[in-house]
Amino acid sequence: MTNCNNDKHIKAVELSKINSLSDDLLIELSNIYKAIGEVSRLKIIHALMQSDLCVYHISEITGQKQSLTSHQLSILKSNKIIKSRREGQMIIYSIADEHIKSIINMSLEHLGCL
Repeated sequence: MTNCNNDKHIKAVELSKINSLSDDLLIELSNIYKAIGEVSRLKIIHALMQSDLCVYHISEITGQKQSLTSHQLSILKSNKIIKSRREGQMIIYSIADEHIKSIINMSLEHLGCL
């Protein structure tokens, strides 16, 4: 068995400890990945990457009932992945910021799809 207590490893551990993320931040980050890591929510995100949409049209694209779509939209919104605005009586949903698009596009590139 090799000795893991050499100076290089000790320095690497110390550097990792210094740069570690707080548990609260790790939980928040984990929640984002959980939110985007579900198939129907990924469909919603991808649809919203193409255009801002109302729940009716999102349901049509995903093939889900509006009640389930609304639930999924709520999860995405509470994790700041999407946002909404009112246009008359309709609520229009859109991607919250370019970071989400980048995450999805980088993942697609990783899969060799872009």
